[in-house]
Amino acid sequence: MNLISGLTTRIRKAETIKTWRLRNRNPIKSFAYGKTVLIGDAAHPNLPFNGQGGNQALEDCAVLQRLFTAETTKDTILEKLKLFNTIRWKRASRIQISSGVPGSQVNDLTERLKEYEEQDDLLPAEDDPDGLAKRWVGDLT
Repeated sequence: MNLISGLTTRIRKAETIKTWRLRNRNPIKSFAYGKTVLIGDAAHPNLPFNGQGGNQALEDCAVLQRLFTAETTKDTILEKLKLFNTIRWKRASRIQISSGVPGSQVNDLTERLKEYEEQDDLLPAEDDPDGLAKRWVGDLT
């Protein structure tokens, strides 16, 4: 009870109480636009219900780190950003959608998440010759 009474005392001392609206946004169709890439909340903002925002930003960075090696040239940037989008888009979009509801309601999202389910044909073989995208998505799911 001390915690509650202490909290009540602090709330009574507040001069103003502010509220913020939580805004939800549907997933965007691509994180890569030319030689620009959106990551973290700019690409896939997460509401705080399931605490995934920081995790998703770290996954974005890990994928970019693996893709952009010392051998990367300016001629391969567009190709690598396309691959980044392929690796991250479905997973990040699923998590973004599910972060918009309390954990107890995630099971109710089955129909809405179908568009973002993993598929074996992530990229035609010619666009993913070493299977990197397929392996990364497999590791992240």
